[in-house]
Amino acid sequence: MATRADIRTQIQRELRDPDGNSWGTEELNDLINAGINAVSDFSPREVREDITYTFPQTIATGAFGKLKEVTTTNTFNTVFRVELLDSDSVIYETLPPSTGGSSSGWEHWGNKILIPELYYYRSTIATVGGSTYEQIKLRVFGYARHALLTSDVTDTTLDDQEQQACRVYAVAQALSRLMTDRANFQQWQIASGATDVSISELAVLANSARQRWFEERGRLRKMRRLA
Repeated sequence: MATRADIRTQIQRELRDPDGNSWGTEELNDLINAGINAVSDFSPREVREDITYTFPQTIATGAFGKLKEVTTTNTFNTVFRVELLDSDSVIYETLPPSTGGSSSGWEHWGNKILIPELYYYRSTIATVGGSTYEQIKLRVFGYARHALLTSDVTDTTLDDQEQQACRVYAVAQALSRLMTDRANFQQWQIASGATDVSISELAVLANSARQRWFEERGRLRKMRRLA
């Protein structure tokens, strides 16, 4: 996997600015994260999470017919499957998605999984603070945005194709900024040895970079599983 430093070095090379004379480190870091966000719109990260949920009501009170909200650790954009596991984390059944109403199936709402209220679960018994509760295990499948990079040594969650698209996006944005910043454009001409590149030729380079992003964006589109 690549780190932020790896991606930034590749972008600097494409911009003919290996020493960072025209674009500062923080500016490129911001462009990298903007690229990750853009890629996430078209190629989100597939996520699976196992969750142990303890019903807030004791066995004496009963959880049947009560609202059950399971908070996920991952921030899911979309959830497409929820499985109920047994005590050995082996799948027991696949819960149906909601077709309307809180008892027809699970729903994804506000980064919580709402599971059917009027439903009998294969549960286990847990004792917490002297009181006895029911517990269930869920396995949640869905999509999430790729993690933004806040450190030069953290590996990105982007695969190779997604990294390519992220770099192309960052380069397109950087060249577009040169179009509106005359001083930076002149500095880039000298630093990159491109003193023969006019503003009109820069416009061609910037348009070409944007076209590359459109092409990469098209390659990222993929079929997504639905609930």
